[in-house]
Amino acid sequence: MSVVLISVKAAYATTSATGFTDETGEETGRTLGSDYGTAQHPQCTEVTASSYSVTLSGGTFSVGNKSYSGDATLTWSTDNTYYIDENGTYTTASVQNGCDLGTRGDPISTVELFGSTDANHGISCASSTGNGDYARDAANSGTHITVHFAGSCTVTNGTSLNGTGSVSATFTGLLHPCDGVTCDPSYIDNGLFSF
Repeated sequence: MSVVLISVKAAYATTSATGFTDETGEETGRTLGSDYGTAQHPQCTEVTASSYSVTLSGGTFSVGNKSYSGDATLTWSTDNTYYIDENGTYTTASVQNGCDLGTRGDPISTVELFGSTDANHGISCASSTGNGDYARDAANSGTHITVHFAGSCTVTNGTSLNGTGSVSATFTGLLHPCDGVTCDPSYIDNGLFSF
């Protein structure tokens, strides 16, 4: 009697975003509200809406059974009110105390994220409602930003649109806030994107 063992490698869908050579961008819009600065905390400003754009250059996106190599544009925006100072973003503030330091770096919700696409070659992503957030914290002198995103992406490489899957993505980088003198607009560098 002989026994034959057969090894079968399970097929699985690949979901990854790797190999980027440059990930830089800028703040494309910001609507300021009231000044919440106090004597104890002079730098605290309300933001009622903001938007950002980052170019992801030279990488490869794999979703399902499709891959796309090339540039993509990552954008996110929020119309939730939040507060900023030189050290980060905050979700609450008061006239008496300025930015609530206990909320520095807390997620700002209602962020949307989209990738670039064309008719037959590219990637297109859309976050599920409420499944994205953005924050800036005190690391690296207050310039460190983090964006999270969960939703679905479709990779098109040719005319077949079957490279669709759910992703959970993270982008980190450094946002250099504009002081009105040395930059216009604020710019983003040292980016790292993955899903």
